[in-house]
Amino acid sequence: MVLPFDNGVGGPSAPVYLKTNTENGVDDQGRPAVIHTPVVATSGGGTGTSASQVQGIQSSGTANSGNPVKIGATFLTAPPLFTDTQFGDLQMSARGMLRVAVGFDGTGGAFTTAIANNADAISPSATANTLVVSNYNRNWNGASWDRQRGDTVGTFIVDSPTGAAGQALSSIATTAVAASLVLKASAGNLYGFNVVTGASAGYLMIFDAVLAPADGSVAPKRVIAIAANTSVDRTFGKPIRFNTGITLVFSTTGPFTKTASSTAFLAGEVV
Repeated sequence: MVLPFDNGVGGPSAPVYLKTNTENGVDDQGRPAVIHTPVVATSGGGTGTSASQVQGIQSSGTANSGNPVKIGATFLTAPPLFTDTQFGDLQMSARGMLRVAVGFDGTGGAFTTAIANNADAISPSATANTLVVSNYNRNWNGASWDRQRGDTVGTFIVDSPTGAAGQALSSIATTAVAASLVLKASAGNLYGFNVVTGASAGYLMIFDAVLAPADGSVAPKRVIAIAANTSVDRTFGKPIRFNTGITLVFSTTGPFTKTASSTAFLAGEVV
């Protein structure tokens, strides 16, 4: 007869044929014969609810219970806080989408930084920005995000004309011929100036000061010689820094001796 034989790894090996003496219940070696009736498990194929099919003990969309072995994720309104060596379920949203958090390392510390969008003191909101995914570049216009625009000839950023006050420099000018003009009574940057002389030639002196110094020996920061009845207009792409103040002076002597002459038009742009 044919008997199943355990191969030691949880399953039957090749059949073993033993001769059995049916009269006295011993095999051909004289040992008691133990007859096992083999049990054969069959599968109906695939997964399903049939007893002969592979299936788990937890249905999709049902409450979590017991310790099911499943492929899926758990929805929790508040994600759990685990400690060392603990196992946990994958987390999903209320609509079954896998939750993946970007922004924390293995110890709970952040490796991405959220910055409030009012960091430049312009935006009306102090709420920290979340991660934004966009398929186009954007620029901050001072109140909201705009698409970064280009033109049709390959220029990546186009400098377009604007009427916005914040995009222009304010000019300060004398209202009559004068010897001096205080452009700024504190530290700042000089972006440009304009001087028009009359009948007197002289020197434009620019001082790092909150007012014009007295006539005599002086130490200006910039000096430009100007002929009579001449106009000089300068604009600096990169401004000149003044640590105390910015004052224009027209003098008939120079460059280190000041003799004020109230015969010039003076103007300038500062920030």
